Amino acid sequence: MQFARIAKINILSTLVGIAIAIFMALCGYGYWALVVRPIATSLCIATGTWFVCPWRPGFPVFDSEVKSMVRFGLHVVGFSVTYTVARSTDRIGLGLFYPPDVVGYYQNAIGLYDNSIFSTLIQLHTVGSAALSKLQSNPVALRQKYEAALSVLAFFAMPTAAILSVTAQDLTVILLGEKWRAAGLLLSIIALRGIFQVVEGSQGWLHLSIGRADRWRNWGIVSVVVQVVAVLGGLPFGAAGVAVAVVMSSLLMAVPSISYAGRPIGIGVALVIRAVGQQLIGSARSALRLEAGGCKQPLSPIVPASSVSVCRPASVSPFTLL
Repeated sequence: MQFARIAKINILSTLVGIAIAIFMALCGYGYWALVVRPIATSLCIATGTWFVCPWRPGFPVFDSEVKSMVRFGLHVVGFSVTYTVARSTDRIGLGLFYPPDVVGYYQNAIGLYDNSIFSTLIQLHTVGSAALSKLQSNPVALRQKYEAALSVLAFFAMPTAAILSVTAQDLTVILLGEKWRAAGLLLSIIALRGIFQVVEGSQGWLHLSIGRADRWRNWGIVSVVVQVVAVLGGLPFGAAGVAVAVVMSSLLMAVPSISYAGRPIGIGVALVIRAVGQQLIGSARSALRLEAGGCKQPLSPIVPASSVSVCRPASVSPFTLL
């Protein structure tokens, strides 16, 4: 639970990695600067953790408790692998059937989403699962704290996702340049996934806090199947179709994922609606009001950059597409 120390180590290590990469680039090492940056960052994180944490590895002892921990860890790894595969199917599909420029637009849109909303949800997952694990022996308190945490998270994250959706084009141009404006059109769709991933992503809090990582692994398999089916349905319509399919898969899986994760402690659909219902309605209203002032331009299947016009922030209507 020493998240402050962990954050300091991560931030300082990232800065060191960036500084080393910049120095190497100035010295003429070219792309090797990009190769060394994550290696240097990881090395600094490992070194910092070693100095801060008093634990030191010793000879392994395989008793019943260690075996239980290993099984738990393998289930977590199983979910991580399946979820990573599920998140990669959209780009794999586009890479197999469409030219590189389409994949490039889509990849940049995904990158902007991952480095904003998704990265925040990932960090909160670590905090949420660790905090709720303390209430494993008190299901009533665990339900109450989970509902409160989900409600607060939705209050901030859902409107952020909606605002990112309607400002995606201008934001992409500011960060990446005019030539990537088409990626902003895709980001306006993909950002809507954040509204539903607020709910879907919190399933890990429940699976880990009640010690049922095996059920989390099982849901990872389900997510792969759903994602593959969704991507196959969206591929005939190009990058925009895949983006819509990915958002729809998150929409369809959000509530069932929590119903499945919370079943052992009595968490169901009613709790999710009570926790995020008002935030969801408010986010949709805000996005629609922002959209009302912008121009509407349909997305072609491939979203060529040449067909994109300069519009106000609401240059595309993602809610209409969905």
